[in-house]
Parts: sequence; C-alpha cells; structure tokens
Amino acid sequence: RQIDFDFRGTIDEVLAKLRVHPLFFPEPAKEKPQTGPGRPRLGVQCREVCLLPRHWDWLESQPGGSSAVLRRLVDAARKQVPEKDELGLSRDAAGKFMLVMAGNLPNFEEVTRALYAGKYDQARHLMRDWPIDIRAHAERLVQRCVTAEKQAH
Repeated sequence: RQIDFDFRGTIDEVLAKLRVHPLFFPEPAKEKPQTGPGRPRLGVQCREVCLLPRHWDWLESQPGGSSAVLRRLVDAARKQVPEKDELGLSRDAAGKFMLVMAGNLPNFEEVTRALYAGKYDQARHLMRDWPIDIRAHAERLVQRCVTAEKQAH
C-alpha cells in the first residue's frame, strides 16, 4: 500500500522518523488475559453476535452447540465461493498496484474500468504505452484475475 513519508532532515532525523512509523515498526500485540471459556491457543476469539430468538432456538437445537454450528456454517459458505473471493482479491491487488504505480499514466482510468468490468484483453491493450516494468507487473496481476475468473465459472 502507498504511504507518505517525510525524508526532510538529516539522515539521523529521517531514521528516527522511520523507527517510530507504525507501518515499519508496529506496536506489539498485547496479550489479553483469558477471562472466560474458549481456546485462545487455537486463535478462538469471543465476540458478540446478535440474532433473533428463532435463530438462537435453531442454533441451540443443533449438535455441538452454537459456536460449533456457526463455525461450520461459515466454513461451508467460504467453500462455496472461494473463487469469487479470489477474483475480488486479485482485482483489488491489481487496482491498488496500478493506482500507485500507474495513476498518472496514459489510459489509467480506462484500464481500471476494463479491469473491474472483466475486459482483460482491453485492459492489456490500453496499458501498451506504459513503462515496460510497470506494464509487465500489471499484466501478471491481470492474468491472476483471468485465472480466478475461469475458476469461478
């Protein structure tokens, strides 16, 4: 992702700014003491879920308890549309790269429109005048979109 960084000042001043930048040196995660049931070593997190009474009644009637049923439902839903998720992630990756690296290049807006419309050949054609290294990487990202879309159908 793109960040703005101030390189004004001496080398020591710039390095000092870099040392405190959260992207380069994020705050370490603070461990929360366990306050209730769960399996924190497995990464299980307790969060609040709001459902209607009929939903709670149905969940409670299922084997394994509410949490287990919700986990199974989420896993099943994720398995049904992983390719669509991959396509969205691929398009977003290509779009973000092109915004940062090609945002001021010829046909940028048209390439972006073609990318999100699934017109990949048109996007490749429109980026023909971009610098070779930017175009080559953008084309690789577009190819990932093509592959993800084929897997989704």
